[in-house]
Amino acid sequence: MKILLFLVVFSSSVFAQNLEYPELNVTPRASDRIKMEAKTESDHSTQFWAIQAASLMTIVSSSMAGSEISDKAKDDGKEMVATVGMAAGAVLLGATYWMGSHYNPYAKAHAKLKAMPRKSKRDQLTLERMAEEEIKSLKSLGQKMRWISSIGNFALSAAAADIADDESDAKIVAALSGAVAIGSFFFQTHWERVEEEQDKYKKRIFGPVAFNPTVLFDSNSQKYITGMSLTTTF
Repeated sequence: MKILLFLVVFSSSVFAQNLEYPELNVTPRASDRIKMEAKTESDHSTQFWAIQAASLMTIVSSSMAGSEISDKAKDDGKEMVATVGMAAGAVLLGATYWMGSHYNPYAKAHAKLKAMPRKSKRDQLTLERMAEEEIKSLKSLGQKMRWISSIGNFALSAAAADIADDESDAKIVAALSGAVAIGSFFFQTHWERVEEEQDKYKKRIFGPVAFNPTVLFDSNSQKYITGMSLTTTF
C-alpha cells in the first residue's frame, strides 16, 4: 500500500511539474504553429478584404461628394475634405494590398526562431515563449488595423456626407460607406484567429485536470490516509 501511495504521489508530482510549462505541452507548439503558418502564408493574402472594402467605399464616396462641390464651396475648403478622403482611403487600400501580397511575418519569425538553440529544456521554453510573443504581436497588429480602418473610414465617410448635397447619390453612398466602415471592425484578420486558436490549445492542457480529495485505507496500520489526487477526463 505504501508503495502504491508513493507511486501515486510521485506521478502526480511529475504531472504537476509538467503543467508549470504549458508552452512545452501544447499541441501544436507555438513554434510549430509559426512554421505551419509560414508555409501557407500566401493563402491568406485576402485577410484584409473587409478593410479594403471600407477603404474603397471611402474613395468612392469622397470622389462623388467632391464632384458635386461648386466653385463657391471650393473656397470654403470642402474640396480639401474630399481630397483628403480619397487620399487616405487610397493609402489604406494600398497598404493592406501590399501587406497581403508581400508582407510575410510568419516566415520572418520562423527564420528568427529557427536560429535559436533548443537543446535544453530552458532553451525550448525560451523558444516557445518567443514564438508566443510573435503570434500575440501579430494579433495586436491585426486589431489595431481594424480599429484604424473602422474609425478612420467612418470619419472620412461622415465628412463626405457632410459636404455632399442633400438627397443626392453622393449622400446615399457616403452613408453606405459609413456602414461598411463600421462593419469592417467585426471581421477578424487571420493573425487574430491564429492567436486565439493557439491560446485555446494552451488552455486545454488545464481543462481535463482536477484535484480531488482521496482517502486510502492502510491495512497494516489499520488507519485511513487522506490526501489529494489528480484525475483526468477525456
